[in-house]
Amino acid sequence: MTVAILMATYNGAEYLRDQIESIIRQSFTDWRLFIRDDGSTDGSKALIEEIKKTEDRIIIVEDNTNRGKGQLANFSTLLDSVDDGFQAYMFADQDDIWYKDKIKVSLDELSRNLVNNVGPVLVYTNYDVNDSRSQYLLHPAYSVDPNVNLSRRILVQNWMMGCTMMFNKSLYHLVTNIPKVTENHDNWVAKVASVTGEVRYVSKQTMWHRIHSSNVTTNTSSKSFSGHLLNLGLTWRDAKKHFMNQKRTLLALQQLTSSSGLASSPNLEELIKIYNSTTPLRLSEFCLKKYSAFNWKQNILQYIILMRG
Repeated sequence: MTVAILMATYNGAEYLRDQIESIIRQSFTDWRLFIRDDGSTDGSKALIEEIKKTEDRIIIVEDNTNRGKGQLANFSTLLDSVDDGFQAYMFADQDDIWYKDKIKVSLDELSRNLVNNVGPVLVYTNYDVNDSRSQYLLHPAYSVDPNVNLSRRILVQNWMMGCTMMFNKSLYHLVTNIPKVTENHDNWVAKVASVTGEVRYVSKQTMWHRIHSSNVTTNTSSKSFSGHLLNLGLTWRDAKKHFMNQKRTLLALQQLTSSSGLASSPNLEELIKIYNSTTPLRLSEFCLKKYSAFNWKQNILQYIILMRG
């Protein structure tokens, strides 16, 4: 069973070698690593080419489509560049560290769910994250099972990191051509899986998601009071844009299920009706139907989006 790993890079030379070498050291060895650089200026591409000289499982994707258009376009192009000749697919960030059994742990869970199920299956795992003040104070990202009440939360806000995901061929066929309104690739994959197939969570940490001054997570997960105020301010300012992107993502999911001949999700249809309702009714229906974001802090931001959308 060969696994395709998709890595999008951009100016990640500082941590890139560590990440690639952690993939090379995996206990499961039947994989192919597809890497697409988005025009780095820090030597990332040269580093990838150097490592490839001694590792023939690395494939450099030289597709110039959507060059320089960001992470979503980069991962979307990678998805379109591979084919369905693989049994499982994974995403990889450029600055993490994969633990030795990451592929094996995910593949074991995926295989268990494929015994009596040939439909779309997504597996995601727990992971370690470091304190923003130190790269070496690690703690698990999830302290409780995040899959509780998944169907009423994931369509509102995705919390699954793309770098923790593995999915099968059936889901791969559904998630190519990622709509731009979904804002990032893992958001689309998680939502498609939730309305078309199975989503399974593994509580074991399989990687270290490195937090540092240059990555996106650092800028969106501040625990400080000023960080929370910044998130509130940005959400208030951009609420209409976020609302329209959320609504268009739901409509894209509806169109996908219809065009694929799949049964529509009752939660998806109900949520679309809520987003189509008037502003005062929208928020009350959202709460009465017990939809929510990932946690109470994200719920506050979501309420702002619904009120100002």
